[in-house]
Amino acid sequence: YAIIGMVLNGILFDVHGGRHYAEFALALVHKFEFRRYHAATATICYGIVLHWTRPIRSVLRPLMLGYESGLQVGDTENALWCLYFHLCFSFHAGRPLESLDADARVHMNQFIDLKRGEILPFFKIIWQSCRHLMIADTTAREDPLLLTGDIMDEQLLLETLEETSNEKLQSLISHMKQILAVFFGKHDRGSQFALSRKK
Repeated sequence: YAIIGMVLNGILFDVHGGRHYAEFALALVHKFEFRRYHAATATICYGIVLHWTRPIRSVLRPLMLGYESGLQVGDTENALWCLYFHLCFSFHAGRPLESLDADARVHMNQFIDLKRGEILPFFKIIWQSCRHLMIADTTAREDPLLLTGDIMDEQLLLETLEETSNEKLQSLISHMKQILAVFFGKHDRGSQFALSRKK
């Protein structure tokens, strides 16, 4: 049911239909105590579907519960997706950047220790964006729209993306650069990022 909700929401653009299926999936997991599927259901329902129809802050606690549940049952992939979505939505909800930076620093090694390198670049993009907004890296002072600093190197990531054609990561980079462009008053470059994603 969670996947049907994701399809309705993300492909057919029926956010309310998607919400109904996501809520039904969550109700089933809760009613029958399917702990093994809790993190996977939380990833899809809270990370992909429900934040379009609910206040974004309302999905933060359920995502952390999904993260904790996933670690408990060994579903490390979905546990870390929940953690990524929690960081991403906390950023968009306006949580203090210093707090996000501290949390990201604590959780960073889990992606490596649990061998979930496919999720790590998503996490790093959000974290590096936080550090740019804090002007915590030298690069942020030199070029605030270049996502290179203590956490990641944008050019190296883009070279990897050319080989793998990862559209989701490319979209996330563009999205975060648009946010940085607005914040730092680089509106012309921000519009270029937005238009380049439409091609």
